[in-house]
Amino acid sequence: MPQLSVIVNKIKFVIKSDDGNLIKEQLKLLYNNITPSNQTVEDTIIINYNKDKATFEKVKKILSTQNLESIDTFKREKHYKGFVDGLPAFKKDNSEYYVLTSAKLNEFWLIANPDVDTSVFPTRLITEILIRKMEEKGAVLSHATGVTLEDIGLFLTSSAGGGKTTMMTKIIESGKDVGFLSNDRLFSYFKGSKAIMDYVPFQVNYEKETIYGSSVLPEYFKNSPITTQERLDKIGKASINLTDMTKAYPFLKMKSFADIDKIIIPQINLDNNKGYEFCVETIRRKKLREILQENTFTPYDAESPRQPWLYPRQKSEKELKEQAADFVDKLVDVPAYKITYKPQAKSDEIAKAILNMEY
Repeated sequence: MPQLSVIVNKIKFVIKSDDGNLIKEQLKLLYNNITPSNQTVEDTIIINYNKDKATFEKVKKILSTQNLESIDTFKREKHYKGFVDGLPAFKKDNSEYYVLTSAKLNEFWLIANPDVDTSVFPTRLITEILIRKMEEKGAVLSHATGVTLEDIGLFLTSSAGGGKTTMMTKIIESGKDVGFLSNDRLFSYFKGSKAIMDYVPFQVNYEKETIYGSSVLPEYFKNSPITTQERLDKIGKASINLTDMTKAYPFLKMKSFADIDKIIIPQINLDNNKGYEFCVETIRRKKLREILQENTFTPYDAESPRQPWLYPRQKSEKELKEQAADFVDKLVDVPAYKITYKPQAKSDEIAKAILNMEY
């Protein structure tokens, strides 16, 4: 049977299908946002992808006779839980697909509507399973961006609109040795006394202002077959697949994980008056704790709800809150700095200041 395998955060996901074309389709999509890794596999999850009309209609008929349990899952979406052949089964709100789950939660059957484009849904399943698996391993989901600067791991965190993505762009464009994990979301945890960040396989989203303030991105998006200038101006934002970041920045090193050596709190200053282009200040533990608590999204992602559905949580909400609190208690010991900066601040000067911070 045709299949493909990808490893994300030490979890191996295997997608199988009788239809070789579905595997080719998934191969292109999955590697858009999955960073190649040689990590040791700790778990294996199998997803059987099926778009057979007869199978779809059979499952549809079975579930149509049941009083299904409604479950809120994503923004503006619901799933409904029932049973097929004794296995828990989940129905997408408008019957785009059904998912059957194994009792051991290591194998799933995606029964997709052959008349609908469901190509993105295997990735949905992987993301949901990945988040639950990382919770089980003691990780939290952080509202943060991960980069390395000359092998120093930088954990950039702030509230929405604080300037994480713009700061990330300046660090990347500094001309220094830079590695990149992911933008806006990270898995974070402690291994012994060391803070670690792992990437989250999401695309990189840019606001128009960050793009136009970059020395590289305007040209990249100008030549993008997906994001035209007209569309960028109309929507006000654009995205790059995670692994396509090296197309915009050929010198960039993609990383799946890194130590957290310094915490950076970016604060963009849009005031155009004359004066400093950026300033650096040490963050006190009390203030740092408040910022970290606000931007630690376990047990619930406040900005992009992704509730458990096909993979039940193995830890209670109380346990997950304690896990998040314990993570914050430890992370406040990592050196932290607030960088208030203007859009015109020079990338190389910001990078130099970060390298000169003690840790």
